[in-house]
Amino acid sequence: MDDFFLYQPREERNIPTAVYGAAALELIKRKQYPPWALFVFKDLKEAASGEPPALLGFIGEKALLIAPILKGNSVRCMLICNEQAYGQELLLTSPCGQSIKVYIPVLTGRYTAVENIELEIR
Repeated sequence: MDDFFLYQPREERNIPTAVYGAAALELIKRKQYPPWALFVFKDLKEAASGEPPALLGFIGEKALLIAPILKGNSVRCMLICNEQAYGQELLLTSPCGQSIKVYIPVLTGRYTAVENIELEIR
């Protein structure tokens, strides 16, 4: 798709925030980035800059939370998931062994990536 938008200004493109890219690159480096989530990796790689966050993400078979920030009974992150996760309560685990159970809302598309989403921890 980028081949057709060679001269489109960066600010007009849908490129994720730098911290999400840095976290994704670190997950790739550690061989913990799920293969099904590679559809958004090119944009994450392009956005990456700076140091990755201490908590890289929570990983599951159907969903990935990148650069999560835990706030009471919710988590703010970049959500990458497939349609099998929609409307589900999922248990996800971080590379450091911490686990959380979150509710994934019903979204659109077979695969989706949503930046700065706040999810309910159950």
